[in-house]
Amino acid sequence: MSDENVTIMEKALDVLIIQGFFQTLLKNFGGTPFRKNFEALVDWLEELHVGKYENRSVQEIFDDELTKALKYCKIFTWACLALCSLSTITFLIKFVLNDTIVILIPYLEPSINMIFYQILQFVCFLILTGWIITSDLSIVFIEFYVISFMKSINRMITSLSDLSQEKKKYSHNLLQILEKHVEMLRILRTFNEAVKLISLVQLFMSILLLLSIFLSIQANNEEIGMYITFASITLTLAMLCVFGQMIQTQTMDIFDNLYQTNWYDFTLYDQTILLLMMTNSCKAIGLKAAGMYDVNLTSFVEILKISFSYSVIVLTFAGK
Repeated sequence: MSDENVTIMEKALDVLIIQGFFQTLLKNFGGTPFRKNFEALVDWLEELHVGKYENRSVQEIFDDELTKALKYCKIFTWACLALCSLSTITFLIKFVLNDTIVILIPYLEPSINMIFYQILQFVCFLILTGWIITSDLSIVFIEFYVISFMKSINRMITSLSDLSQEKKKYSHNLLQILEKHVEMLRILRTFNEAVKLISLVQLFMSILLLLSIFLSIQANNEEIGMYITFASITLTLAMLCVFGQMIQTQTMDIFDNLYQTNWYDFTLYDQTILLLMMTNSCKAIGLKAAGMYDVNLTSFVEILKISFSYSVIVLTFAGK
């Protein structure tokens, strides 16, 4: 970093690599204290796929939503693999063409062992890319299934309006919805507890990473690799924030759908169940980093604004 022959872009790349390794370590080991929560979520996912329901319409709703969740998981896997691999390969090609060394081993001269260094960097960067994709997608998969489960509950609530006026049908379906609603609240608490530290690391490190990238782009706007890296980091942050927003929206939809049912046709007992579910749904439930900060689209926009604003301030004081 103190070498006068090192360019600004090479220093920026060093900073990005250090931040990337640090973020990966924090995110992966940040879930270790909450291992039981993740195990509970995995067990719940297995139960979703093998679960059977007496009501045929309910079975069709859950089968349909689970199929969609699985399809979206596959699409996101290929999208993340393509973008992250493109970012990694772009820099690896740049390293080879320019004989750039970013991982230096003491007492091992780069000029003599250049081939060894290029192979080492290639292996390390591919491992890091796979590590990041695996850790991030595992959380994304759980989020997809949580959202699909919430959509299933909303569809069950909406289907109440299609029932006949028979009180027994209302009561039977309301009890099923109540059970699923209680299960949803339990799963959301477990999921929030499991990812509260990981989401905090993601938000904080995204600010630092985006700040470094904005500085690099403004210092040299012809560096294509920085734009690809910016897209990769933005996608990773967007996945967390978008899913947080979707979970929050689904909880509010549950309240609205319960209010729009034919509650005036229910018995007093059924109205009590309905009121209980509405009380539990009147406040939106979403992801919270460290249990305090909301993770949604507003957070995503704020992080982009903060990172860009700070990069402009730093460049202004630096006289660039």
